[in-house]
Amino acid sequence: MSATAPATATKSVTLTIDGKPVTVDAGTSVWEAARRANGKTVPALCHSHFMGLNPVGVCRVCVVDILNKGKSGGNYAASCMRECEQGMEVLTGGEKLEKTRKTLLEVLLADHPVPCEKGKKGECDLERMGVEYGLLKPAVDDAGKPAGTAWAKRSAFSTRDTRTIKEPDKSNFSIAIDHSACILCDRCVRACADVDNDVIGRSGKGARAAIGFDNGLKMGESDCVNCGECMINCPTGAITYSGFKFKGLEINAERGEKLLTPEEMKKELPVLEASRVNYNFLKRSQDGVALRHFKKDEVICRQGEHGRTAFFVKSGKVSIYLNVAADAAAKPKGKPGMLQRLGLAKADKSWTHPSATPLRDFIPVDAPIDLDRAKPIATLGAGAIFGEASCINHQRRSATVRAVDEDTVVIEMTRNFLDVLARNRDFRTELERIYRKRGVHSHLRGSDLFKEVEDNFLKTLAERSTLVRFRPGEVICRQDEPADAFFVIRIGHVKVEITNKEGQTKILSYLGQAHSFGEIGLLIEPFKRSTTCTALDDVEMIKIAKVDFDEVMDQHPGLREQLVRLAKSYNKPASGDIAPVTQKPLSPEAQAHREALLNDFFMQDIYQGQSLLVLDLERCTRCDECVKACAQTHNQITRLTRDGLRFDKYLVTTSCRSCHDPKCLTHCPVDAIHRKQGLPIIIENYCVGCHACEENCPYGNITVHENVQVVDLMTGQDGIGRRAMVCDLDNCLGEVEEPSCVYACPHNAAERIDGDKLFERYFESQAKK
Repeated sequence: MSATAPATATKSVTLTIDGKPVTVDAGTSVWEAARRANGKTVPALCHSHFMGLNPVGVCRVCVVDILNKGKSGGNYAASCMRECEQGMEVLTGGEKLEKTRKTLLEVLLADHPVPCEKGKKGECDLERMGVEYGLLKPAVDDAGKPAGTAWAKRSAFSTRDTRTIKEPDKSNFSIAIDHSACILCDRCVRACADVDNDVIGRSGKGARAAIGFDNGLKMGESDCVNCGECMINCPTGAITYSGFKFKGLEINAERGEKLLTPEEMKKELPVLEASRVNYNFLKRSQDGVALRHFKKDEVICRQGEHGRTAFFVKSGKVSIYLNVAADAAAKPKGKPGMLQRLGLAKADKSWTHPSATPLRDFIPVDAPIDLDRAKPIATLGAGAIFGEASCINHQRRSATVRAVDEDTVVIEMTRNFLDVLARNRDFRTELERIYRKRGVHSHLRGSDLFKEVEDNFLKTLAERSTLVRFRPGEVICRQDEPADAFFVIRIGHVKVEITNKEGQTKILSYLGQAHSFGEIGLLIEPFKRSTTCTALDDVEMIKIAKVDFDEVMDQHPGLREQLVRLAKSYNKPASGDIAPVTQKPLSPEAQAHREALLNDFFMQDIYQGQSLLVLDLERCTRCDECVKACAQTHNQITRLTRDGLRFDKYLVTTSCRSCHDPKCLTHCPVDAIHRKQGLPIIIENYCVGCHACEENCPYGNITVHENVQVVDLMTGQDGIGRRAMVCDLDNCLGEVEEPSCVYACPHNAAERIDGDKLFERYFESQAKK
C-alpha cells in the first residue's frame, strides 16, 4: 500500500466578533479576524493591513474587549497582537471602548504639531482619527481652501517636555525628519529592517525616547540608502519627502504623454486610493510614473533591450511575442574544411541543438502569460502588468510588446514604485488572481509530475495558491526540514543544493521562471526536504501549501498512489550522493606539495569543471586543428579558444566546462539556457542575446554573436539579432563518441576530463616519480 502523508491540516478556531460567528485559522490575530468579519478594520496606528509589517502593539489604539461569558470584565487587549481562541467572544466597539480609544488618541495628539506636514494634505492617520473622534476639526486657509486640521478643544494632556524633543533633521537630501510629529509606533523601524537595511532604531528612554539612525547619527550621515520605506510606512508627518527631484522617465508631450501627479496616480490606479498609499511616497515617485499612448503596431518595448521599468495596461490590448533565430539548416553551408575533405573531421551540422524537442510546450516570458513554443505570440488586455522581472532584477526584455488597438494606453513605472505596489496586499491579491488565471495552470502542467493529471486537479490547486516573495540570499527551504509546501517561480532564480553525510555540498541546479519545486517532498516519506533552496535574486513565487495539496488530492481517488509511484521514479537516492574526496597516507613533503597544488586547483576553479577541454602542452604543436574542427561543426562559429589557465603541463582552454555550479544558468529572461540531462549546457534558438549568461560565466566560455539571422514572427521579415553561443558537447558527438575538437587533434593532446580526475591524475603521476 502506498504511504499516506501524516495529517497536517491547519487547525481552525471559531469565535464571535460583535455577535457574528467567525472561523479562521489558528494563529490569526483578532484584528485580522475582525476585518474579515465586519469588512472594516479596527482603528490602529502602529499596524496596517496594506503594507504587511509584523504587529507590535505599541499604540494600543486597536484595543478590543475580550468578554467573559458574554459580559465585559475590562479584559482589554491589543487586537493586532492577540491571537484568536476557540469560543472567544470579542467586542470591537461600544461606549467604553470608544472612550478608551479617544483618550489614547488625545494623549498621542497632545504633543503632536497640528497640523503636521502630512496633516496639511489630510494624509496624517493620527489627525484623521482625531477628526473622527471629535478631538480635531478640519481647517481652512484664508482663501477658504482645506488646510489640514485644527484643535476642536485643546488637550490638557502633556507627555513630553518640548525641550526634550530633537530638532528637525534635514540632513538627508530626499527625506526630512520631524521628531515632534513622531508617535514612536516603530513602523519605520520595522520597515527598514524588512528590507535588510537596519538603519533605524529607538534611542533614549522615557520622555527622551525617539527614533535614531545608526549609532546616534543624523540621517544624512548614516548608512541610509534612501529607499523611502520608512516614509511610506510612517502614519504621521514625522518622516516626509523633502522635495528633491530624482532623474525620472522621459516623456514626449506631443504624443500626449505625461508624468503623473499623486492625484492622477490615484485616479489612474484606483488601488492606490483604496489602500491609502502614502501621499509623500507618491509625490516622491511622480517623476517615475508616466502615462503613455501607443498607436496600433507601435513597439512598447523590444526583446533584448535593457529594461528598468514595468508597464500596466490601462486600456486597449497589446501583443507579446518572441523573435526566434532562423532555421540554420535553411542557410547556405560554408565550404568543407581541410580535415573534412580528408575524412578526419565530421560533417558540418546545424548549430541548433538536438534537444529541439523541449521538455515544456511553453516559453516563460516577463508577463502574466506564457507563450506557446510552436507559435510564441499572445495578447494581454487592460489590467495586465508586464516587464516586472526586467524592472526588479535589471534583466533585458524577454519579449517584444506591440500595441494592438489604435489608442493603447499604458502606465510605465520604475522599480521603487513597483516594489511598493507589489507589497500592497490589495494589489498583490489582484496580481495573484491574474496569475492564477493565466499562468499557474500551464506552469504546473509543465512539471513532469503533473503531465498526465486531470485539468480539474490543477485548476483547483491554482485557486488555492498564494503569492510569496524572497530576497536575494534568503533560504526558501532547508534540507531535512518537514515539507510544508511546493512552489512555482514567477520571477527570479533559485539555487538548489544538497549536502551529504560528510558535510560536502553540491549545487544540483538553478531554477528560473515557470519552474516548480518541492512537490516530491509532499508525496514521499519521510515527507522532508531533500535539498536546500535559496533565492539568488528577488524571487516571487506561487506557493501551494501541503494542507491544500492534500485536500485537493483527496478529492481525486487514486491520484495519490499514481503521483507517489511517479515521484519515486524521479527521486533516486543516488542522484543526491556526493562521493567524498579519497584520502591517502602521504609524506610531509608530498602533503605540502599536494596542498600547494590544491590551492592552485581551487584558485583557478578547476574543481568546478565536469568536462574540461585540456591540452597536454608536451604533445600539442599549436596547429589549431581543434579550433578549426569546432568552427566547421558549428557553421564557422567556434565555441573554443586555444587559450586559458595553466595547471601543471595542461592548458585548460576557453571552452565550456559543464560546471558543477553553472552560474551561467541564472538570470536568463526566457529560460533559453539550461542543462540537459547529463553534462551539456545548451542554449535554445529563442535566445534573446541578453548577455546575462556571458556576463555570469566567470571563465569567458560563452560569447554573444551580434550578426545572427532572426525572423520577426509578427511581420515575417528576416533580420539580424544577437544569440549566445556555447560548447554543447552533444552536438559534437558522432559515431566515434568524441567531440570534434578532441577527435580532430592529430597528436592526441586534446582531452575532455573531469576536474577532480585531472587533479588525481597529476598527483598519481607525481607519486610515481
